Amino acid sequence: MNTMTEDTLVQQTTADYLLNDLNWDESVYGMDEVLGKEGTLGRKTEKEMVLTRYLGEALMQLNPGLPEEAYRDAIRQIVDANLAQSMLAINQEKDTLYKNGVLVSYRNDSPQGNNERQRKTLKIFDFDNPDNNHFLIVRELWIKG
Repeated sequence: MNTMTEDTLVQQTTADYLLNDLNWDESVYGMDEVLGKEGTLGRKTEKEMVLTRYLGEALMQLNPGLPEEAYRDAIRQIVDANLAQSMLAINQEKDTLYKNGVLVSYRNDSPQGNNERQRKTLKIFDFDNPDNNHFLIVRELWIKG
């Protein structure tokens, strides 16, 4: 058996470096992924490219105390793409969201909120304190579509 594979020479070595030397949070081998909401990465199918379970957790951690509606709106905006646009335009739009945050709209149903519509920009990443972000290594993630 040849132990000189792409996985042992490149992928595992890089994952070990990121985990042990750069203190990344977690490493997952995607070939062993169990699909489903409670699965390895929370993907329902291999067609999903964005790991929405991790995204939702980050949105709640970085922007606490908002109603579920706000987080769902943010995830929808991040995941959905207007296919009438060029790939360049889609990438530029998503880049802006990642850097500047995502503007969401939600109904403030707290007793003091009078059920009014609220708008807020939610951070996706904490650029000021990178330790507040979750750094995940995923090797061999299969995408179908």
